Amino acid sequence: MAQTIAGLTPLLRRYSHALLGAWPPAPRRQGGTRPRFDQDADDIVHEALLELWRSGARGFSLSNGASDPVANPLADSEDGLRLALYRRLTILARRHVTAQAAAERHSATCLDSEAEDIAPTPHFAWAPEKRALPRIPLELRAVLALISLEGLTYAQAGVVLDMAPDRILARLAVARARFAGEIAGAPRAHLVAVASCDMRAGQRPISEGELHRFVDDLLGDARRDAVLGFLESNPVAARRVAEWRRQSERLRQAFAPLMGAPVPVSLDFAPRESGAARGWRASASPRHGFLGRIAALFGPPDLRAGAASGPL
Repeated sequence: MAQTIAGLTPLLRRYSHALLGAWPPAPRRQGGTRPRFDQDADDIVHEALLELWRSGARGFSLSNGASDPVANPLADSEDGLRLALYRRLTILARRHVTAQAAAERHSATCLDSEAEDIAPTPHFAWAPEKRALPRIPLELRAVLALISLEGLTYAQAGVVLDMAPDRILARLAVARARFAGEIAGAPRAHLVAVASCDMRAGQRPISEGELHRFVDDLLGDARRDAVLGFLESNPVAARRVAEWRRQSERLRQAFAPLMGAPVPVSLDFAPRESGAARGWRASASPRHGFLGRIAALFGPPDLRAGAASGPL
């Protein structure tokens, strides 16, 4: 398998934090505790990986139970496991947010209560985005994270969120407008329709959807050139496109620390010894519990069978 669980874990942590609107935590003082929101995000990843272990790699599919996963063109792709885990994280995040609301616990309260354990850092640079992200609904955070942070196509994001690509694009437009409005402190209107400007006769107008695809590098060369020409003569649309690009760049920069941060022990699936086969065997030994069992599922063939059926 091209991507191992160890390789996927930083991506899962990044997506989980974005789903909950949980900004990557600043470094803690020596002896300090982890912020609650950081633990919540990692607990969701832990639960998703636990479900992977329970079902086995073959049983953990992209299906939502209503359709045959074999019919999904992405189910057997190299990114199939990644998309399936993103899908599961989204479901678990919805449950978490619902339970949190029912218990009258809000992420801002968690941030305030844990502030004393967080050392001062240059996180003030992300203050507008840090305040804005938790204020938009989870469903909008999900599509924004999948496209801007995780770099998925609209079709791949549709698999994760069980939506058609066009619906993903429509939700992305809403998410970017809401996020920009929260950052600016004032609502932002959508570019519902963009009329052509100084375009050759017979060429169709540039749509808002094409501007989003342009930002996400999902346009063909011909339409990309047309959009570039349009932006040169339309400063309002050009400013909006630049704003969307800046959103994506700042989100990627802000969440980048999670990609290189030490993985919590509850999510550590790396082999315990040097040497490929020996490392997998060490990870899959009983003393490493279910975490090692998941590692074994992606190790040598002779370990996979035992990992799928052996006792905890």
